[in-house]
Amino acid sequence: MISQSLLDRVLEFLKLPHAAPDAAWLARMLDAYTQRVPWESASRIVRRAAKEHEEECPRWPEEFWETVLREGSGGTCFETNYAVHALLVRLGTTADLTINNMGNTVGCHTALIVYHEGMRLLVDPGFPVHVVLPLEPARDSVAANRVMEYSAHFEGDERYRIERDIPLNRYCYTLHAAPVSEADYRRATIADYRPDGLFLDRVVINTVIGDCVWRFTSAERPWHLQTFVERMRVDHMLEGSFDENVERITRTFGMSPDTVRAALKLIDAR
Repeated sequence: MISQSLLDRVLEFLKLPHAAPDAAWLARMLDAYTQRVPWESASRIVRRAAKEHEEECPRWPEEFWETVLREGSGGTCFETNYAVHALLVRLGTTADLTINNMGNTVGCHTALIVYHEGMRLLVDPGFPVHVVLPLEPARDSVAANRVMEYSAHFEGDERYRIERDIPLNRYCYTLHAAPVSEADYRRATIADYRPDGLFLDRVVINTVIGDCVWRFTSAERPWHLQTFVERMRVDHMLEGSFDENVERITRTFGMSPDTVRAALKLIDAR
């Protein structure tokens, strides 16, 4: 749970009304979130290096939102979706936490299922899925916005294959719609800071600017910014000094230069 004062500040930051979330509110939230809060791994790389034990690493919802407001940070799926879950619960919404698979990788991705007027809605800023995607019982569903089209394909036993409209990379993940307890979710979040945790070995930043997805990954050299225009990737080379490149990256994504600089240095030192 997050405090009332923090809730008010987050809603103001995202320019969201203080109202019980319906499908339109959730769509507006996702639109605002994916433009103002980056999907990024830099914060968790820095956090892991600063803490001795993985139990100390997660930024639980209060701290997560404070760093969003203070530093322009974001996170990967475990902390992102937990923070949004706390926001929705504080507003009186019923929402389940889920832990899901990507291909043969088990338990590596989280998502939220929100209940509204008898509907189940997939809400996942932690991928990010840029739309509110209905989960129909034993049926496929599709939803789209200006950024992307997504579909949920029912596979039986409360499983849905989540896909996007990218011809060469359609598969996103396999949703297991059965909820997990908050205690189990927190344990999985802590476990994601162990040496085999995801995205501790590279800085990845992803956000929406206007109608376009922008991305940076330190794993691809030489460094460049990526944009995706009509599903096609365009690279913008970063050809300055290290500090100049950090400045351009952080200016693009609105993040703290200190966090990105520290994360990139930690990655390069390995």
